[in-house]
Amino acid sequence: MRKKVAVLFLSEPTFDRYACEFMILNLNKIQSCFEFEFPEFRTSPLPSTDYSRLEDLFSKFHETLEDLQRRGKTRGDYYVGITSVGMGENLFWYVEKNTAIITTDTWEKLFSPPSLFEYLIHSLTGALVQMISGTETTRFVGSHRETRGCLMDYTLFKKDDKVDISLGYVCDECKSQINNVLGKDLALCIEKMSSRDWIGEVEQTGSVAYSLKNFFKVDLNKDTGFYKTFWERAKEYLPEVPKEAILIIATAVITYLLTR
Repeated sequence: MRKKVAVLFLSEPTFDRYACEFMILNLNKIQSCFEFEFPEFRTSPLPSTDYSRLEDLFSKFHETLEDLQRRGKTRGDYYVGITSVGMGENLFWYVEKNTAIITTDTWEKLFSPPSLFEYLIHSLTGALVQMISGTETTRFVGSHRETRGCLMDYTLFKKDDKVDISLGYVCDECKSQINNVLGKDLALCIEKMSSRDWIGEVEQTGSVAYSLKNFFKVDLNKDTGFYKTFWERAKEYLPEVPKEAILIIATAVITYLLTR
C-alpha cells in the first residue's frame, strides 16, 4: 500500500498552483511507494512574516491540519506544506515528525535556475526520507555536511542546492543508508524521484517538461516557475511578430522620444 502524502499550499502561491500540482502529481506515475495528493479545500494563508522560530511556523501548520482533519477534508501518512514565508536559519525546508514545510522564499531572486518546480521536487524528496526514517524506524537518515551533489547534502552554502538539483544524484553512502534503514523498495522510489530523467526535455513530445510548457506555459529551460513579469510575458510573443513590424515600432518610438 502506498504512503499517502498530502501537499498543502500554506501561502497564496506566487506561481501557477496548477502547474505545480501537475509537476508533483507526475511523481505518482514514476514510483509505487508514495501517492501524492492535494486536499480538496484550500487553507487560509499563513500570516506573511518571517518565522525565526520554527516552533511558531509548525504550530500554525498543525492548527491548519487539525482543522482540515476535523472536517474530514484531508488524510495522509505525511503532510507537506509549501509556503512563501521565510524560515529561521535561512532554511529551505524542515521536518517535524510526519510533517514538513518547504519555503519558496528567495528561490526566484537568488537561486533560480533550476526552476521552482524542480527545487520543490528535490526538497519534497529529501523531506520524505527524513520524515519516514524519523517516524517509522529507529535510525534517522539525516543530511551530511559534505557537498557531493547529493539529495541529502545539507547545503550550508545555499547555492550548492543548485548543483544538487541539477545532478539529481544520491551518493553511495546515502543510497546504502536509505536502503538499509528504509528498505530496498523505498530506496528505489527515492532514487527515481531524485533523478531528472522522468522530467524529460521541453522539446520531447509527451514528456513532463513538454506538457508543462504546452499546457501551463512554463518552459523549464528558461522560466523560473514563478509568475512572469510584464516584460517576460511580452518577450514570449516577440518571436511571432515580423521583424519589419518590430523595426517600424522601434523607429516610431525613437522618433517620438527625439521630437518631444
